[in-house]
Amino acid sequence: MIKIDIIGEKELKAAVQRLPLEMLGDIKDGSDYVAEAVVLPNIRKHLRKYHKYSQTGELSRSLYIKKRKINTYKSNLGKATKYNAIVAFKRDGASIVPLELGHKLVIKGKTVKMIKEHPFMRPGADDSQATVNRVIIGAIQKTIARMGGLK
Repeated sequence: MIKIDIIGEKELKAAVQRLPLEMLGDIKDGSDYVAEAVVLPNIRKHLRKYHKYSQTGELSRSLYIKKRKINTYKSNLGKATKYNAIVAFKRDGASIVPLELGHKLVIKGKTVKMIKEHPFMRPGADDSQATVNRVIIGAIQKTIARMGGLK
């Protein structure tokens, strides 16, 4: 029987176990930046395509980044943590949902017309995907470097 000792194995395991907690602050900061500076403006840009529904711009102004939360939950692999930055709308932007999803125009109980959906949330988020990936990867690399880097 051959016994192999890997130098630094215990330290590596400990560092890998600490990594998610160490990384959370950097990812949170990156997510906050990306939500405010990239995702929200892209969604607003896609919403402006439907300016006839929002000539005053109130729909675009009603969008904001909802209070961010760190959630801990159980996953298949054990305890997991996720961080959400949610795009939401204020009360004066309530017509955003029917615009995004489409709706029926009902007059005196009769459906007069089906209004086609005009999606802007998903296209705005999709336009932001490359930047979001770069920022999150940068946050992970920053954490690894702060923890001692790759050796």
